[in-house]
Amino acid sequence: MTSEVLLMNQEAVVLAADVSEARASPSPQEDAQRLFLISKAPPIGVMVHNVAAFNGVKWPIVFEYFRNQTARLQMKVDDAYVRLVEFLQKAQYVSDFGMDRSVEVENFRQYVLGFTEGLFSVLDAVGWDTTFALTDRTLNLALADYEHDIRTEYVYDSLEAETRPRNHTEPTDGLIALFRDQFPQNFAEAVCYMCEARGVDPALALFSPEAAARIQDLALASCLVEWVPPALEGAAAGVVVAGFDPGHPYPQAISFRLYPSFGGLLKITGRRRDRIDTNWRRSAAIRTYARSEVIDGLVYAIDPKAAAAVAHEIRYYTSELKANLYNLGLDLRPGDRARVEKLFNDHKAAAPDILIKAMQTLPAWSNFGRLYGQVRLAAPDAMTEIAAKMLGISRLGLDLTAQAPGDRPIQRLTLTRDGHAFSESF
Repeated sequence: MTSEVLLMNQEAVVLAADVSEARASPSPQEDAQRLFLISKAPPIGVMVHNVAAFNGVKWPIVFEYFRNQTARLQMKVDDAYVRLVEFLQKAQYVSDFGMDRSVEVENFRQYVLGFTEGLFSVLDAVGWDTTFALTDRTLNLALADYEHDIRTEYVYDSLEAETRPRNHTEPTDGLIALFRDQFPQNFAEAVCYMCEARGVDPALALFSPEAAARIQDLALASCLVEWVPPALEGAAAGVVVAGFDPGHPYPQAISFRLYPSFGGLLKITGRRRDRIDTNWRRSAAIRTYARSEVIDGLVYAIDPKAAAAVAHEIRYYTSELKANLYNLGLDLRPGDRARVEKLFNDHKAAAPDILIKAMQTLPAWSNFGRLYGQVRLAAPDAMTEIAAKMLGISRLGLDLTAQAPGDRPIQRLTLTRDGHAFSESF
């Protein structure tokens, strides 16, 4: 697993990776490469983590081919992201790669298995007693809950426990054909596997033709939104595209998670944009990726995603308390009801502040502020050294957990408006 860091301020971008994979390959440097320059003018770089290849093709080959195709273009960071996604979507048809089509068939089989595992988990949650046959009522409850999870996502910065529809795309002809030809058999095999893994008699998990068709429709819909089965989240490649736009003084970065493709469909989730400008809060950016728990534990009092989730839970349970109050059947006058609504809304609005006050008691609370101040004012060379020090913390963490870091390098790609520089240290 690789630990990676993105640092940006108004002068520069630093992409840095600490490659920790065992180098069993005949070409260790190729396996270890995680940073790539895809444009020199303006300078734009890419950093990848979690997997060393896309559908069996090593990243150095992918990016060399992409760079050759776009060498004459003057791209913005947005252009580079869009062109890269389009390029990867069509990569299976690039004969030079020699990409095996059977890889996509296997990717689809793994997706159906993950989807089915998620369905069984929801069946457990709605109360299926596996000593009895699955009923239509239980299945319908599970499918309704599963569809809600697939089609919607939580809005963590809302005052209410809200959801919003996930981004949606259109199906490809290849995906439709794959579902028609492969899904029934793949789903049947996945159901047998889940029954065996859970000690359930397969005869108790039979689906009517109508139910099977509904499940297939939901599985197809799941492919078209920014959702993946939880079991497949570890199969994603993390990608960061960062650099400068032509004629623009400040850099930006786009990060996303990319999943093994099938049926001509490129599955992307977790898109995020960081753009530097003159506002103090946006004059620097610090992001960590992959195996960054040790770095995050020192830099943050609590991981930002965890903080958002905790604040959301505070709001959710506050909403539940209000609902329970009304369920008591109290006959509140209109004025009293308005005061109750305001009281609970104030508590929900205060959820982030409650969390911040609790975090301020933790020793690491001030670390992020100090680091942000250093990155914000650092010259490009100094920012490169900050990134290396952050990855050094990750190495220390591996030592403390008895995972010897070995002689892997810390790779760094520094981008400025005028150029770029690669560096490496051990």
